[in-house]
Amino acid sequence: METRYKDTGCELNPTCLDCPYPTKDCPPYSPGSERKLPTTRFIHIGFGNLIDQTRITEVTRIAYGNSLQVERLSMVERTGFLITMTKGRRIQSVIQMDSGHFILSYLTPEQLQERLAVV
Repeated sequence: METRYKDTGCELNPTCLDCPYPTKDCPPYSPGSERKLPTTRFIHIGFGNLIDQTRITEVTRIAYGNSLQVERLSMVERTGFLITMTKGRRIQSVIQMDSGHFILSYLTPEQLQERLAVV
C-alpha cells in the first residue's frame, strides 16, 4: 500500500493523508513522549519456565531441618502467592519477587546466581 502525503500541520504525523485525526483534533504530541516499554531480562529456571530477572528481590536456600521455614512456606501457600516450578523434584530454593509472589525452584541458589550473572 502506498502512503499518500501532504502538509497538514498535524503534530502527530504532519505529512500523512491517512492520519486518523483532523488537524484541529490532533492529540498533543511532543518528541520523546512515546510510550517506552520496560526492559525485561528473562532467566531460565528449568523445565521451560522463565522469570523476569529485574523483579527478583531475594533468593534463599531451603533448609529441610528448619521447621520454621517449612511453616512459613505453608503459610504463604494459603495466601495463594506460591508458585511451584519444580515438576516434582526436591525444592532447593525460594525466589521472592517484588510482586509478593514466591517461586519454588529445584535449582540451588548458586546455580541461579550463575544464570543471573550470564544475562
